[in-house]
Amino acid sequence: MEMSEETLKIYFMKEEINRAIEEFKKTNPRKDIIEILDRGICYAENNPVNEILFTCINPAFNQKKSNKGILPTFTFADADQKIRYWKRLHTIVGDLLPKTAYLDLFPLIETSQKKFEKTVPLELKKPLLIITQKEIERIKPKLIIVGNRASRAYWGAIKKYSWMGYKFEEIESPLKDKDVVVYRIVGLRDDNEKISSETCLQGTVVVFSSVSYCYPKVKTLSPENVKCLYEFASEI
Repeated sequence: MEMSEETLKIYFMKEEINRAIEEFKKTNPRKDIIEILDRGICYAENNPVNEILFTCINPAFNQKKSNKGILPTFTFADADQKIRYWKRLHTIVGDLLPKTAYLDLFPLIETSQKKFEKTVPLELKKPLLIITQKEIERIKPKLIIVGNRASRAYWGAIKKYSWMGYKFEEIESPLKDKDVVVYRIVGLRDDNEKISSETCLQGTVVVFSSVSYCYPKVKTLSPENVKCLYEFASEI
């Protein structure tokens, strides 16, 4: 059966992730990181392009469902709403769910953010984030909602960290809610630490929000906010 161009891109992303992990395993046999890697990978597929992208850091580990190895891929629109996290995200995007793509920056399965950051070394994070950034660029969203406060560093939004190295410019918000700060990507940072040398996301609107119950003081977007931001991003 002949695969569509879209299916091929998803397939090659999976192959690239597995290749990066296998290369890492050859030289890093530490038990704590191997425990995470042996759970397999998990990421969203069949993402719509040129619309909205919701991102977080990495998928959580569900002991009851994932103790037999690799988890399947999933489609964001069909994610299980019995899980509080997915129900909350679906509520936030509202009627725009069919237009919303989803990506974790890293496809490695671990619930504890603290353990993830402590255990997964830079030597693995870097090649995995390169793969994710390629997919972000392919999706080429009009609006990006970054749903994890800690992930700002990976986007390049914290001065001392570069990683994906996007350069942000604060712009006038279309929202009445003054607590939501709105940015636009204007290119890439001028430093040698970033993992990419080019981007097609100039003009993409970005909001750093929160969907985590760990950050109750960080503003969570409403469906009305997302609709307003999407319409604004579609016009500029």
